[in-house]
Amino acid sequence: MDMSCCCPYCMSELDINKIKYYVKVENEPSQPKLKAFLAVNREDRHFYNFWSRYNRKLSPETLEKRIVKSLKEMENERTRLAEDAEQYERRMAAKNHSGENDEEIRPGQGIDNTLSDVPSDHFVVCEIIKEMKNRKPTQFTIREDGQRIAITYPVCPSCYNRIPEEIFELPLIKIALAASKSGGKTCMALSWFRTLNDARGKGLNSHVSQMDFISMLQDHLGMEDDFGKMLQKFNRENICPGGTHKQFIPPIFLKMNWHGKQERQALVGIYDAAGEVITESQRDAELVYYMKYMDGVIYMIEPDRTGLKKGLTNQYLCIRNEDIDAYYERARMLSVEEQSSVQARNFKFKKETLAQIMNVRDGDMETFRENSAMEVLTALRSYVEDMKLQQMHVALAISKCDELRSNREIAEYNKGNLFFMDEEKVDNNLRNMRNLAIRKLFEEKIFNMQIFDNVFKSCSLHMIAALGCPAEVPADSEKKGDWEESRESRLTGDFNPIRVEEPLLELIFRYAEEHRWNE
Repeated sequence: MDMSCCCPYCMSELDINKIKYYVKVENEPSQPKLKAFLAVNREDRHFYNFWSRYNRKLSPETLEKRIVKSLKEMENERTRLAEDAEQYERRMAAKNHSGENDEEIRPGQGIDNTLSDVPSDHFVVCEIIKEMKNRKPTQFTIREDGQRIAITYPVCPSCYNRIPEEIFELPLIKIALAASKSGGKTCMALSWFRTLNDARGKGLNSHVSQMDFISMLQDHLGMEDDFGKMLQKFNRENICPGGTHKQFIPPIFLKMNWHGKQERQALVGIYDAAGEVITESQRDAELVYYMKYMDGVIYMIEPDRTGLKKGLTNQYLCIRNEDIDAYYERARMLSVEEQSSVQARNFKFKKETLAQIMNVRDGDMETFRENSAMEVLTALRSYVEDMKLQQMHVALAISKCDELRSNREIAEYNKGNLFFMDEEKVDNNLRNMRNLAIRKLFEEKIFNMQIFDNVFKSCSLHMIAALGCPAEVPADSEKKGDWEESRESRLTGDFNPIRVEEPLLELIFRYAEEHRWNE
């Protein structure tokens, strides 16, 4: 049995016999010796050092709660507590035998003099229970007078991040989300988890009988809390998260059951990189070093970066999803202040795409399509060398595709409303027609696809919407400052995602095919 694998955080090799343990204290111990064992070792800075490299500010509370022990330390403490309990039992047995229940047994009365260290009154039995698991790391539970006060979780010995205990028995399929800044990657992942068991027939567990998924989000365990907190706000209050602010985001995990000729299970690790890191990765290469270990990449392209005209959709001019003629009827000139604001926000984007804009003005659409493709490919190449890209499956997805409903350029491809049809009405024949139509749209209007086909192992194409409705920063004056600082937004319509699960499912199918799961 292979007992080694890779840490999903630092990508270092893991050995099940050399892992360490994060001790989560649930109740404060009363015994001094146990208190000393469960004290934070301030010399252990692996966890702090790892996250500091990725611009992560760790709260003092987070660090104070982190107690990490080696297997040897856990075993030694377990032995010590067992010896203390045994000495106490021997002491009580000796008292009962001699009838001296009220007097302390002194050295030389037939009991080893080390027992004098064990107090006779109010002795608290402390124990560490060891639980062996097949193909999983050993688990320890610490008890005091029968009450559980702490439990252990496996951590990587290099970076001290908590690792899923199933990582030694199941393959880990690593999928990265990539896009430019504000590409909607985090919203995509939130949408997956929100619709995981959607009764309306949307989401990961809805349309594909060959696999089903279980969320592995855990609460109150450290860095893993971040996504869970965002998901809670998203589910309860329809609040979308702000930007990731140039940070490495902890991966989130799904457990997948595969129903093929043989039943299989796997972990799916989802990696969400900050958009600024993606576009400036040559300066921040360390923040995306993990990309070369990915099995697949979902690259999201906003409608603004496709060359397709979605209409006048900024906050001053548009009403979303109306006919294009209605846009122009409502249009007005921006004030000087408004123009300055728009230019300041879009200066970087304009600088990046100036050459493309000039090409379009010259009528050279072929060059525009090639430049658009190279923009995506250059972003991927900046942190993954071609040799690795040639081993990767990539899913290119136009995000926020609902903004293109009224676009006249896609009308000839969207016959019968193929792109936005209710999924319950789509059979395999319509699904194949839609896939062909999306590829034709990409090839003729958006990208020179040959560029991607020459580099990636496979390249699938998708049109998705993680939300399927607008989201805006609230105008409430009392909250305005807080919202602007975090850049959070709130849904202003009904949450109605469009095929948001499709790119992830496609990459998993590719992985299964490559590893011959259907044979």
